[in-house]
Amino acid sequence: MTRPRPAEGFDVYLPQLDGVRAIAVLLVLAQHWVANPFRMGAPLGFVGVTMFFVLSGYLISRILFAARARQETKGTSIGQSLKIFYARRFLRIFPIYYLTIAVLYLSGDPRVQKAIWWCLTYTVNFYFMREPDHESIGHLWTLAIEEQYYLVYPLIVLLCTVSQRRHALWIMCAAALASRITLHFAGVSAEDNKYFTLSCFDSFAMGGMLAHLEVEKGKDRIQAFFRRPIVGAGTFLIIAAFGALGLLLGEKASLRVVWFRSVISLASLYVIGVALIESRWLALLLGNRPLVYIGKISYGIYVYHMYAGRLMDALAPSWRKLPYPLILTTSFVTTMVVATASWFLFEKPINGLKKHFKY
Repeated sequence: MTRPRPAEGFDVYLPQLDGVRAIAVLLVLAQHWVANPFRMGAPLGFVGVTMFFVLSGYLISRILFAARARQETKGTSIGQSLKIFYARRFLRIFPIYYLTIAVLYLSGDPRVQKAIWWCLTYTVNFYFMREPDHESIGHLWTLAIEEQYYLVYPLIVLLCTVSQRRHALWIMCAAALASRITLHFAGVSAEDNKYFTLSCFDSFAMGGMLAHLEVEKGKDRIQAFFRRPIVGAGTFLIIAAFGALGLLLGEKASLRVVWFRSVISLASLYVIGVALIESRWLALLLGNRPLVYIGKISYGIYVYHMYAGRLMDALAPSWRKLPYPLILTTSFVTTMVVATASWFLFEKPINGLKKHFKY
């Protein structure tokens, strides 16, 4: 059996990845607030969400690999590792999610009231496959997908051998592609296809593969790989080839619903890999303080941004008469203020409780 390298230190904070997270959330905001200028069927929000999924797969794998290493070196039980993992995840994810659902429900939002049990159980993605009217909660499907992935993946890492884990990641990629193909030919729309949990697993799995190789091969070899110009050129050519194929075949004839997530996942994987390279210019590009800060509070930005307009309607009803650039600026500033307040007054204190759940 192939044994991985020691995973100590693989659960440390990497500020440059907050820069990647910031880019992802800004793409989502651009999609929701600015019309897609190219009308090419490649929405920025989908790109940002896919980047989130790949990054999450990478970061969660790092955490779980470190937990697995502690099991082997310190005798921590699998049950204890799972308990700590889920406790820490719940403290990070649940509070502002359920706070948002509660506020929307109590304020009389009809969509939340209609889908309340789906929202409470993190299964709203399945609700969206049968109910098209979900404007106020339309972005929450990604959080449901992540929670559902967390039910499966930790068991694979903590229970399987290195070889079995590697095979499982490849199986996830194949299963996601097969799922999208099956749903497509079964007549499921492109919009609904993305809501099915299994259809998203290749994004998480690609991030997991990167973390797996980092443990197995070492950080230096991973950095050397992504420094090679041919890797960047190859990634660009793959993306360009599939992009040209989509334009050539057209919206209806193209199977972009099948391969688009895989291609964007590959591109996201390259961005994350490059972010891991230790260099001054990358530190300035992805590790600068404003971008890192946006990445740090990106979860709140993502959850709250759809409600910036509602808040401004209540505070200053005439704000929508402003010039469009000022409307966008106001929406962004409002979201940042709310997300900042949420981070310092709510999320950060709750995250402090993680000290009671150390690996």
